[in-house]
Amino acid sequence: MILPIRLYGDPVLRTKPKVVSEIANLEGVVEQMFAVMYHLEGVGLASNQVGIDKRMFVYEFGGMRGVVVNPILEITNDTPVVLPEGCLSVPMRGWQVPRAYAVHLTGTDEHGEPVSIHAEGMLARIFQHEVDHLEGGLLIDRLPEGERRHAKVALRGKNLPE
Repeated sequence: MILPIRLYGDPVLRTKPKVVSEIANLEGVVEQMFAVMYHLEGVGLASNQVGIDKRMFVYEFGGMRGVVVNPILEITNDTPVVLPEGCLSVPMRGWQVPRAYAVHLTGTDEHGEPVSIHAEGMLARIFQHEVDHLEGGLLIDRLPEGERRHAKVALRGKNLPE
């Protein structure tokens, strides 16, 4: 069974999942999260997008596939790059979203092994997007105020609550 994706307006998307204090029995959760991500043809998925209260995300892009538990993100090059970006929790919409060019991501994998990745470009964007989710944020929060208002109006027009 594929876990249901939480959509814009669901309060769980605005909550911060709990820090994972014990790395045990995460394989099943990870497998379910990858299944949802692949089913929806995404490149990343944060735990709260499927209602899991654990601070973690999965991703696959450019031949890199992984799980990051308790991620810590450091911006290493804050040059803004504005590119189209979408979200599995905000279906059928995309916006020009500014993101930092490069980041350093640390955490652990699902087995408790350290993760340390320097990422640039699209992979950096994916990491920023997923960590935003884990902080209770959405891509529309990154838009300039006027565009954010228009985005919320458009989403209400799609019968998605605010």
